[in-house]
Amino acid sequence: MAESYRVLVADDEEVIRDACRRILQRAGHEVHTASDGQKALEFLRSTRFDLVLLDIKMPVIDGLQIMGFIGREKPETRVVVITGYGTAETVAKAMEAGAAHVLTKPFSPNELRSTIGRVLDSTPKAVSAKET
Repeated sequence: MAESYRVLVADDEEVIRDACRRILQRAGHEVHTASDGQKALEFLRSTRFDLVLLDIKMPVIDGLQIMGFIGREKPETRVVVITGYGTAETVAKAMEAGAAHVLTKPFSPNELRSTIGRVLDSTPKAVSAKET
């Protein structure tokens, strides 16, 4: 079995959260979900993650603010932005804020799996789902 990673999926669209969770769990990863930025921040403060799938436009706290927190407090955590607003400006802002990649909605399960694989394979493993 491939390595297992701890992943947070933060998106206000339930269908996106659930689809990402199912795809990642089938790949053997430990997955947590958050429906808004505040819940995502609470998870990030209490749990170490290898990867965060993060929507930019969410209620309470937006994804760019969360990326600022990750950059300051959890720099070992990789971020893949998932957005329905894949304009050049949005992509540039996400990359400047530290995103490893930007996926524009809708994306296929294969696109998600290959992006996650590239991002996780390109960096040293921060934590495993079996730790902490």
